[in-house]
Formats: sequence, structure tokens, C-alpha cells
Amino acid sequence: MTRGFSLIQLSLLLMVASLALVACLPNLQTTPAARGATVERMNTILTAMRQFESANGRLPCPADASQPMGGSLYGTEATNNGSAGNCTGGSPAANYIDSANHVAVGMVPVRTLGLAFPDALDAWGRTLTYAVDTNATSCFTTSLPGAITVTDNGGAQATVTALVSHGEDGHGAWIPRPGNDGAAVRLDTSSTDADQLTNAHVTNGFIPTMALNNFVRRQATPTFDDLVVYRNGAWNLNTEPAAASVNFPRLTGPATGTYISGQTLTFSLNYGNNVTVTGLPRLLLTVGSFTRYAIYASGSGTATLLFRYVVQPSDYAPGGITVFPSVDMNGGSMSAPCNAFFPPPLSAVNVLRLYVYVADYNNNRVQKFDAYGNYLAQFGTAGILNGQLAHPKQPVVDGSGNVWVSDSGNSRVEEFNAAGTYESKFGSLGILNGQFATSGSTGIDHSGNLWVVDEVGNRIEKFDASGNYLGQFGSGGALNGQFALPAGIAVDAAGNLWVGDWGNNRLQKFSSGGIYLGKFGSPGTGNGQFLNPCGQAIDASGNIWVADNGNNRVQEFDAVGNYLGQFGSLGTGNGKFAGPCGIAVDLSGNVWVGDAGNNRVEKFDPGGNYLLQLGSFGTGNGQFWVPSGIALYYQ
Repeated sequence: MTRGFSLIQLSLLLMVASLALVACLPNLQTTPAARGATVERMNTILTAMRQFESANGRLPCPADASQPMGGSLYGTEATNNGSAGNCTGGSPAANYIDSANHVAVGMVPVRTLGLAFPDALDAWGRTLTYAVDTNATSCFTTSLPGAITVTDNGGAQATVTALVSHGEDGHGAWIPRPGNDGAAVRLDTSSTDADQLTNAHVTNGFIPTMALNNFVRRQATPTFDDLVVYRNGAWNLNTEPAAASVNFPRLTGPATGTYISGQTLTFSLNYGNNVTVTGLPRLLLTVGSFTRYAIYASGSGTATLLFRYVVQPSDYAPGGITVFPSVDMNGGSMSAPCNAFFPPPLSAVNVLRLYVYVADYNNNRVQKFDAYGNYLAQFGTAGILNGQLAHPKQPVVDGSGNVWVSDSGNSRVEEFNAAGTYESKFGSLGILNGQFATSGSTGIDHSGNLWVVDEVGNRIEKFDASGNYLGQFGSGGALNGQFALPAGIAVDAAGNLWVGDWGNNRLQKFSSGGIYLGKFGSPGTGNGQFLNPCGQAIDASGNIWVADNGNNRVQEFDAVGNYLGQFGSLGTGNGKFAGPCGIAVDLSGNVWVGDAGNNRVEKFDPGGNYLLQLGSFGTGNGQFWVPSGIALYYQ
């Protein structure tokens, strides 16, 4: 007897059929839906790539698509990352290599990226192809152009990575094999579309002969249904810099500040792992208009390599320096897998030229030298006309490079531009406000105001940058705030004024308003004592350096007047003095001293060690007849 299904049985059959249909839905999607789901998955993979790159400073190698899904190597990136290793030569290895163009092709390394195994497949259940520039699997830099070319609807685009879904017909796709029973194979549907063949497909089971770095992305046609994704709307792997990584080389540049010729710029390159170096690799620098090289100095066998560059006299980079983002082997070698890095911003590492201006008292001129003591130029001649000088004393240079010279014999201050051309003057002989009995040393504050020592008048007068009188303080005497022939003035970082009190053998400190604040020093030859202090300068740490004229030495004090040390003694040899008068400290802490009796200027390091001298007795270029003041200017 024939029996039909009961209602219960029919219900069960319909339920089973529904479940089977639902299970098959991913492979039964309409083509537009499948394409959309595939692109979404590919963007998910690119996001995971981005996260991997940020954490590791590189992109992963492809995985071996022929590994069975149940195997331990399925979805694991190939070994030997980097352009030299080409993601091959070990196990696992990329499936195809274009070594000439540094491109490796295989499947998405989902295990390495932390994705699920199905994320390696498109919506049609076939393995996505992953191509990568193997330079990017060693290190990732903003300067990496990308060895892969994607012809994107007619326009050629360079990229470091590309994902390919082989579409609904699956031509060229790897067919994943479950379990451990065999290797995956590539599907050959004998497509006749040349673009499908270009996309790392197969013809009769073989990779095409054209280079693997050429992929095609365009609208679908009846014979072309591939999908190529190599960027997304939020970011582009080619241009967006990576986050810092422990495994990524990191460059530390020189300390922020101003550097001059003869100083050393030191760069530290840390790899996180020990590096062996041979020869003299170098870093490429741009210093102003010049290409320079920081040469490898030390560190082989450790994780940190040091490179050094000595600033040259012609170097000039007021806007900072730049570093090329990779190491030039220069005929040597480094065992580090990645020689590229993200250079830090070095806009505050300024390289400037130092100019030294010296008042030449009896030659009635000011001479200009470079940091090595080479004569450059001069201005001024004897006389009373504009631009002429009579026994000039301590000059100062303002922020525009103008030089203000105390013209003591003419009881005035004259302004010259950086080329030595006369610009203006103020002051005249007298005891009234704005006049001088004898104009002496000149100082300039952070507002551009000029403070002029009126030596015989025993006072300090203040003028603005146009020479207008603003005020004064001081009088003759030995009390606090009084002077006996003041002979030198310096302005500290807080705007306070330090005045050398020649006749009273002391230094006095005043506020920017001329209020007496303190003093140090007394007559004598002991530490911290003076015999006619004749000029002082303040270094970057606030320490005060005093030319102790009668004791033929230079003494150093801290910002509150505590004695720190000294150098120099009477004589004509290097490092000795005969009546030093005039002193300046450069940004490196070097001390420049006017050795008046020996008709020269001597340079010392911050420890008081003699470095060089400029000048000798005479009237020729670069010679002196009593140097009476020094000003330093960076440009």
C-alpha cells in the first residue's frame, strides 16, 4: 500500500530542505551581492594588514596556498621576509616570486593576521590571491614607491600590495582542500580574457610569462569578473606612515639647538636587535642647499648604531636639517633586515654660521671673522663723520644683523648694517640725558633696547632701537648701585643687567628697570677677586665669565656669583694673556677673549682649554692694534 507523508514528516522534510538551502546560500548569492561581500572581506583583510604593519613596521609575506586547511602552515606567512629573501627559500614559502621586481604572490596569511580561516576565501568559496612588494615585508617607509602596478580602469597606480578575487568563474583561483590529504590546485576555466590572465592567473595550469607585478582592476565584462583591491577609502598603505614599533628601526637625531662649524651632529639608529656592520655606511643629510653624510661611527654587534657628521664652515640651515629615510651602504654592509626608517622632524636642529666682530681700538675699525678665525671683512675709518670711528669699544649685534658700535672717542653709538654700511647714530659729548662723557661697552636686551656704559659719567643709559633716550641709572661712588668707571655690561636671560665696576673691582646686578639687586667680587688676586674687571659674558646656563684684566685671567661664576673656576695667566703663549678686555661666549659654550696687550683674540672651550687665536699686531686685514671688544652673531 502506498502511503503519503504525514504532516509531521512533511514539516521535518521542509525544515531539512530549508537548512540545506540556508547552508548553501553563500555560494548561491547573486553576483552583485557576492561581489559586494567579497570587496567587504578584502577591505577587512587590508585593515588587518594595516594593523600588522603598524605593530611590526612591515607587511606580512604571503602564505602558501597549496597548504591544506587542516595543516599547521595554512594561513601562516612565508619565511624569509624582505626583498633579499623574497618570502621564499624556507617552509612555508610564497607560491610565486618575481624576484626582479621584488613581488611575492600567494594567499592571504590569515593565521599571521589573526583572522579566521574563511577570511582567506571570497564569497564564491575560493582562495583570494595576495601579492606584496617584498621590500615592504622588510620595512615600511613613506618613501617606498611600491613595486606592484595596478592598471586601475586605464590609469597605472603603484602600490605595495594587492588582493585579487578571481570572480564567479574562478579562473586562476586556488581551490582550497580540507584536511591533510593533498595540495590545493588552481582552477583553469580556459578564460580568454587577457586581463584575467594578467591577474596572476594560470593558462593550462602554468603561471603566465608576463611579470607578476602587473594587475588589472576594471569594471566587469562578460569575460572578466575579477576583483582587485589595493587600497580603501580611509587610508592608503603606500603613503600613511606606520606607528612606532619595537622591531622597526628608529632614528634619534641630534638634540634640538643651534650648531655651528666644527660641532658634531650625532644620530642614533636603533634596530631592536643586534646588527653587524662592515665598512662605513652613512646617512644622507640635507643641510641647507648641501647634501652631507653622517658616517657610521660605532655600534656593530649591538642594537644601536651611531652616525656622526661634523658641521662644515659653509653649512647653513636655519630651518633645520633633514635625513633621507634609509642607510646608504657606501660599499659596506649591515646585517639588519631593514635599513629604512621614519626620520624624526629636525626643523629645530639649526645649523648656522658664527661670525665674530672685533672692535680694533687704535685702528679705528671693526673687523669680521668666521668661527675658524678667518678674516672676512671690516668697516670704519678714523674720523668724526658718519661711519667713521675714534677708538671703538664693545659692539653688539641685533636680531637683524645690524652692528651697534660704541664710538668712544666721538661719544656716540653708530649703527652699521650686516654689510658694514653706516645706518644711523645717537649720542654726543656731554652729561645730559642721552649724552656721554665717554661711551663704553654696549649691551642689547631681548626687546632690542640698547644699554650703553657712560664710563666717565659713571652711569648706564638706555635707548630704544631708534636711538631715543629712555632712562638711566648709576652715579659715581663705591656704594651699592654706584660705579667707579664701569667697564662692561651683559644682559642675562631674565633681562637683568650685569655691570663690570672697574674701579671698585666688582660686578653689580640690576633689574631691567635699573634697580640694584646684588654684587660679587672684591679687590685682590684670589679666587673670585678682581683687579679691574674689563668685560663679562653670560653663557646658556646663566654662568658669568669675567675678563679679569689686571690678573690676566678669566674667571667663571654661577648665576648668583659663586666662584666656579678660572683659566689664563700672564704671557704671550697660547692660552696666556696680557690685559684681557672684552669677552663673549658662543652657543657651544666656547669662550672668546680679547687679549688686548697681545693684539689677538683667543678661543677656549668651556673647560678653559685653548683652541685657537685670530689676529696679530698690525694694521693689515685680520691684524689688531688693541682689540677692545667682541660680539658674536649667528646667521
